[in-house]
Amino acid sequence: MKELERDISTKEKSAVDSRKRIKTLEGRVQELEYEITTKEPLYKIGVSIRARFLDNAKPIALAPKNRKAKVNQSLKKAGDGAAHNAMVRRPLNLTKL
Repeated sequence: MKELERDISTKEKSAVDSRKRIKTLEGRVQELEYEITTKEPLYKIGVSIRARFLDNAKPIALAPKNRKAKVNQSLKKAGDGAAHNAMVRRPLNLTKL
């Protein structure tokens, strides 16, 4: 009988520990979801600016080989928009962090 009581007690403690762990993990998931929604616009801005930079560097990188490379205008416009117009979003998102 005592062995059965110990087994029940052990399983109850395990269940309580599991519930605590679940609550901790649920809280962490909420933190990460908030962080993702806060930082995602900043990542998009950074990617647009980087793509514009790389596309603008293409003619310079290919110049020694006497090749003419066209600048992708859609990347340029997206990068310009991110670099100049989207900067309003950045301070708003940084205040949330």
